[in-house]
Amino acid sequence: MVEVILHKIPVPLNNVEVGEPVPAPIFVKMHSAYILFRVTGDTISSEDIDRLTFRKVNELYINEKDEVGFSGWLKKDVPADTSPVGVVKTETKRALLDIFQNGINDQNIKQAVASSKSMATQMLKNPYVGKALAQLRKNGSGIVDHSVNVGVLSTYLGMQMGYTQQVILSNLSMGGILHDIGKSAIDIKESDTDEEVDEKLKEHPTLGAKLAEELHSIPEEVKLIISMHHENYDGSGYPKGLKKIDIFDLAKIVSIANKFDRLVSNSSGDLAERQKRAITDIGSTYQHEFDPTKLGKALKILSMGV
Repeated sequence: MVEVILHKIPVPLNNVEVGEPVPAPIFVKMHSAYILFRVTGDTISSEDIDRLTFRKVNELYINEKDEVGFSGWLKKDVPADTSPVGVVKTETKRALLDIFQNGINDQNIKQAVASSKSMATQMLKNPYVGKALAQLRKNGSGIVDHSVNVGVLSTYLGMQMGYTQQVILSNLSMGGILHDIGKSAIDIKESDTDEEVDEKLKEHPTLGAKLAEELHSIPEEVKLIISMHHENYDGSGYPKGLKKIDIFDLAKIVSIANKFDRLVSNSSGDLAERQKRAITDIGSTYQHEFDPTKLGKALKILSMGV
C-alpha cells in the first residue's frame, strides 16, 4: 500500500520503540514513495529493525497529524557516545541487564552480576572487540546493545552454572559480545525481499567466524561460539545443522542468552512481565533448541533474578 497524500515527518530508527503497539500508521520511504510499514496497534520487532538497518534505512515516517500521538511512544534520543566502553553507558529501552536489579537482595546474585559486567567492560577495551563493535554499530546501536547484553548474560549464566576458570568466563564474555559480528559483513541490496534478507542474515555465524579467523589473538573457543551460537540441540539450527554433542559447550550457553535477550526485547509490557514471559517461552516453545541440561540450569538461574 502506498500513501503520498498526507505530509510526513521523519522518525529516527534508533528512537523506535520495539515491541510496543504503534499508536498510528508508520511508513518506510522507498524510491521517493511512502510505503505503509505498520498500522495502528501493530508492533515492531528487533528483527524488523535489523532488516531496516541492513537496508541502510535510518528513518521511518509518520503523518504530521499523528506527531502528538507518537510523542509518548518514541524513545528519547540515544547519546552520541560511540566509544566501545561508551556502549555500556548508552541509555537503551532497558539498562544493561536490569533483569537482575528488580529488588533482588541476594548478595551472591549482585556480586555475580557485578563481576559479569566488569568482565564485559574489560573486553570492550580489547582493540579488536572495540573495532568489531564500531563496525557493527553502523547497522544500528540496537544490535550493539544486544551484543553487550548477551556477553554479560552469558558470563553470568556461566558463573552460576559453576564455571570458575577465568579463561572460560573470558571466552564466554568475548564470545557473547562478538556473536553477531558477522552481520557487519552481510551485503543487503535494496531490491532484496524480506525473505532474502532473512536468508542472508543466516550467514552471519559463518561470516563472523571468518572475520575472527583473520586475527590470531582471538581464542579458538570464541570462534566456535561465533560460528555455532545458532545451532540447535535437535539439529534444526544453522549454518550446519549440528546437534547435541557436536555443538561447542560454551556456544550452548550463549545460545540461551541470545534467545532470552531477543525475547525480552521483542515483547511488550513492563520489564518484569517480559522477563517472565521469555523464561516461560524458552522452557516451552523453544526448549527443543537447547541442551536440556544447560536449559534446566539456565531457567532456574534466570528465575532467581526476576
